[in-house]
Amino acid sequence: MTSLTSLPRKVPSTTSNSFDSAIKDQAILYVPSAALEAYSSKTPWSDFYDIVALNIPKHQLAYYVDDTLYKSFTLEEGEYITPEPAPEKEGYIFSGWSEIPERMPKHDVTVSGSFTLTSEQLALDGIQYTLWVKEKTAEIVGFDVTDGFTGQVSIPSTVTKDGTSFDVTRIGDSAFSKCENLTSVTIPESISFIGESAFAN
Repeated sequence: MTSLTSLPRKVPSTTSNSFDSAIKDQAILYVPSAALEAYSSKTPWSDFYDIVALNIPKHQLAYYVDDTLYKSFTLEEGEYITPEPAPEKEGYIFSGWSEIPERMPKHDVTVSGSFTLTSEQLALDGIQYTLWVKEKTAEIVGFDVTDGFTGQVSIPSTVTKDGTSFDVTRIGDSAFSKCENLTSVTIPESISFIGESAFAN
């Protein structure tokens, strides 16, 4: 035997004497270029006279997020594809990747995903809100004492940002904590939940 071509990219398990020493001394071992290092570092494959990378066609695997290139890779035909972890963006939810083949086919592959806004922030009259976009609701998450603060706070039942109205339904944990100069609060009918330590200290 003068040559051996091994196509698996995951090096096959062998016994110590799977290949006769004469074969290893004279045969050239051809393996996928993506697995060249793996074969070269594992016996008995590493004992072959020469290990050569196969010239396997390569294609592009491209990931797009909101129609913008996110990452791209060059992979050999038949190479296993490890899906890229989903990206994260504060205040957004990721749709997940479109269908990804198990192995690289004989052509370029484009994978896509998109972000959808879930929340954004708003500060109004000293009150800090988290606006939940899908539900069109607002949660009070903090309070900054403004100049000329009289100690009185009247929480609005709705707030508006960029022309969109949000119902104020929650006072979050510790929202007004440590506001020592607070003397009175008016809570509107829209509020359905008050969090832990909302008015502590």
